Amino acid sequence: MFVTIQDGNPLFQVNLATQILCFVILTPLVILRLFARRKIHYIGVDDVTCVLAWFFFMGYCINALFYGLYGGTYPAHELTQDDLETCLKITYIAPIIYAPAALLLKTSILYILIRIFKPYRTKRIILWCFIVAIICYYTIIAFVHMFLCNPISAYWKTADTDASCLSLPAVIMSDSVFGLVVDLGIFIFPIVFVWPLQIPFAKKVRLVLILGLGVIAVSFSLYRLILSTKTRYSFFEATSLMRTIWTANAELGLGFICACLPAISTLSTRGQGWQGSRPSSEGSFLQRENSPAQPLQTVFQGSQWGDVDVEARSSRIPRMSSLPQPGQILKKVSLNQYWQTTVERWEWPQ
Repeated sequence: MFVTIQDGNPLFQVNLATQILCFVILTPLVILRLFARRKIHYIGVDDVTCVLAWFFFMGYCINALFYGLYGGTYPAHELTQDDLETCLKITYIAPIIYAPAALLLKTSILYILIRIFKPYRTKRIILWCFIVAIICYYTIIAFVHMFLCNPISAYWKTADTDASCLSLPAVIMSDSVFGLVVDLGIFIFPIVFVWPLQIPFAKKVRLVLILGLGVIAVSFSLYRLILSTKTRYSFFEATSLMRTIWTANAELGLGFICACLPAISTLSTRGQGWQGSRPSSEGSFLQRENSPAQPLQTVFQGSQWGDVDVEARSSRIPRMSSLPQPGQILKKVSLNQYWQTTVERWEWPQ
């Protein structure tokens, strides 16, 4: 069976529209992100992981298109045995492509937070531990999907009675639960880390909203979990698997928006604010040289977030005037020097 748009199948039409929208919307976003990062500063690790995630996700969308074309939008009893085997071969590939796409994308988003909170050692450690947990899980789940059945061909050759397979509902449910936990973490971290900072409330809300767009992805992860618990999955429920593919489309698509929006917002802000200036990330630091015991005040002025000026103070550091006082000097250095040059190996308070 080869399905076309002329057949009038509504699920096929929805699937076709979904995959086309992913191509049309996300591809320009990723290109704009790269352009913005290159224009403002440089291409970083998170940009590379975002591009790699885009490649895998485009493969996932192409795989979903083929699934719809070969009958995945029809009930199993309307498919021939050959058509059913073809659909199952396609669904075998889907989670293997999804795992690296989700891993790279969520790592890219978390790395943005790591770069923002570079001066805070505790926050960096928490984020790195979260990234390590994500890497371990998605690596394991990818291999689980690869070797779901023994032999592997038993996944699509359902008549093979001598084969042994893991429980597909259990695997899908565990994947849904972990995806929900990760999306919740990506949404909660910006709130927990940004809210204590002493910056204007409007900018604080803006920064949280930009970084916390993943809350919408949380809803789709939750829906996928509900879908996996209410539907008794089997190899023959092609239309149920189609809906699961759509939830992954929505989750990763919103993740790409969350990953690309900060850089694009920065490019827009800087383009309005200082055309012709040298695009660099600089921070201003105030340090009292004659009084080493005096607490240090750090002011971010023009980070990668454009007009979001983050005045980062530890909770144990009292307020000081933002203007240089007698005995103080104003230094400008690149944030990429890990703050060591300016503070001269001064221990950042936690």
